[in-house]
Amino acid sequence: MNLFERLNKGRPPPAEDRPNEITLAQKLLDFLQQHWTKPTVSARDICIYGPYSIRDRKRAIDAAEILAKEG
Repeated sequence: MNLFERLNKGRPPPAEDRPNEITLAQKLLDFLQQHWTKPTVSARDICIYGPYSIRDRKRAIDAAEILAKEG
């Protein structure tokens, strides 16, 4: 057993780096309620003006779909 194996022995497994979809949808909802004044929003708008964690097109669409599904 080397030094690194001994150091990692008691550590919990690393958490997933990507935030879960519900958190991203909540961030999008907060952004829309606080900052967005137009009647519609597009994926392009979210990618340009939205929170940094949702500026990826796939994440923006996934978060918007969750909000649309939940009403």
